[in-house]
Amino acid sequence: MSAPHDQPTMTEIVRAVSQWWAQASLSPDSRRRQFEIRVALNALDIVTRELPVQAQHRHDHQRRLSTLGHQSDASLAMAIRAGAYDNELPGVIAVLQPSIRDKVSVANPRWLEPD
Repeated sequence: MSAPHDQPTMTEIVRAVSQWWAQASLSPDSRRRQFEIRVALNALDIVTRELPVQAQHRHDHQRRLSTLGHQSDASLAMAIRAGAYDNELPGVIAVLQPSIRDKVSVANPRWLEPD
């Protein structure tokens, strides 16, 4: 996994689409197949968006975690669960909001468009 992005990783996506395509080529065309093709294309679009920004997003996210005194998402999550930030949650949110924007810009940038 490549923080801040979640699983599946780019490698897992490409492998899954490749395996699916090998099987899909043996099956007759149907509405279900058309849906599966759209899912596969969307997955590859995610990989295409993540590739050029992966290193920068990882670096920026790590810097944000360090600002909060943590080296990993798991460490921060445990601290939040333990109540370490109960009085500081707005500040934590402000620090992490750019990481969330980065995730959404890769997963589905249309979600960032104004309504």
